[in-house]
Amino acid sequence: HMKLSRADLYIEPSHSWVEPIVNFVEAKLGPGDQLFVYGHEAYYYFLTGRYHPWPFVQIYPGQVGGDRGRQLAQTLARRPPELIVRGLMDWPGVPAISSYAKDLSVFVMGNYATEPSFFVRHPPPTGALPPAWAISVLRHREPR
Repeated sequence: HMKLSRADLYIEPSHSWVEPIVNFVEAKLGPGDQLFVYGHEAYYYFLTGRYHPWPFVQIYPGQVGGDRGRQLAQTLARRPPELIVRGLMDWPGVPAISSYAKDLSVFVMGNYATEPSFFVRHPPPTGALPPAWAISVLRHREPR
């Protein structure tokens, strides 16, 4: 059972990392600050109360990405969010995001770095640390 400011949920114990991520985003970002979810976990927009006009990066079977990856990378470059929640980059039956949104992948990888000790400092309630490929919190890199 997980009680957040915007939802009262039952989740699988193996996914208990949702709570520390939501709490961290709410603590670190101001009311007008943006969050970007890079992956298939769009529920973080709802759970943190952050909605933005950019299109979701996800596509579903039978859809194609077109130039949405480029458009989204340009949108993010104009006003880069401080934090990105990076989730699953592919899903069974759906092409990997990096295959149809290359510009977006290049932008994220070039401008954001993983908070490597995030889950050590903000452990999930069950104590089960997620694998790095499943979820991570990225922070905007300082200009070089």
